[in-house]
Amino acid sequence: MTRSHRLHDKLPCAQSAAADNASRTRRCSRCAGESAGSPEGGALLCLSYDSLIELVEHLKACQEIASTRTVNWQRFCGRSEVLAFLLQASYQLDEGVAPIILQLLQLAVSAPAAAAAGAGGKHAQSSSDSDPSSMSRQLARQLIGPGPLPAGTARFVRTFLLESNATAIRWQAHALVLSIYRSATSGPTRRRWSKLMWKLWAAACPSYGRKGRPSFVDLLGFMSLKTTEAEDKVRRRDRPAL
Repeated sequence: MTRSHRLHDKLPCAQSAAADNASRTRRCSRCAGESAGSPEGGALLCLSYDSLIELVEHLKACQEIASTRTVNWQRFCGRSEVLAFLLQASYQLDEGVAPIILQLLQLAVSAPAAAAAGAGGKHAQSSSDSDPSSMSRQLARQLIGPGPLPAGTARFVRTFLLESNATAIRWQAHALVLSIYRSATSGPTRRRWSKLMWKLWAAACPSYGRKGRPSFVDLLGFMSLKTTEAEDKVRRRDRPAL
C-alpha cells in the first residue's frame, strides 16, 4: 500500500473524530444549559440525574477521542468556543465531573507528554520551564487572551486549588494553570497571574487551612520568582542607558 493510500485511509477517521467531537460538545452544552449565568458569578448548576449521566457519557467520549487523537482534539478546539465552555463548566458543574473536564483542557493547552503527566495526580508536572508545542501555546493564549485575565479565572483557581477536597483534582488544576502560565509569553500577562495569586492568598487562602496550600503555594512561588526574574532582566538591560 502506498503512502498516499495510507493517508487517504486515515482521513475519514480524523474527519469522523472531529465531527464526533463537535457533536459531543454541542450535546454537553445543551446538557449543561446555555444560560448558565455570568462566567465569574454563575451559581452551581444542579442537573437532574439523567442529564448528569448523559453529560458524563458525552464528556467521556470526548476524553477518549482527545486522549488517542490529541492533535486532532487541539485542532478542533482551535476553531470553536469549546475551551471557554469547558473552563466555565468545570467550576459550575458537580465536582465529580471536574477530572474529565480538567483533562480535556489539559490535553488542549499542553504538549501531549505534559498533558499525560498532568492527568497523573500529585506532582505530575513540576514547576520547570519546558515549552509546550506551538499549537498548545496558541490554544492557551486563545483561552486566556493578551489582555486582562478572563472573568472566571479567579473562580477557577479558588474552586480547584483552595476549595476542592480532592488532592488529585488540586494537582490536576495545578498542572493546567502551570501550562497556561508558561504559554503566556508577554510580561504583563504573567504579572496579572502573579497579582491574582497574591490577591487570593491575602483574601482567601487563610480560610482554607493546609489542605489547599501545597499546590497553590507552589504556583504562587513559581509565578513570583518568574516575575522577579523578568523585572531583574529589564533593570539590567536598562541600566547601561541610565
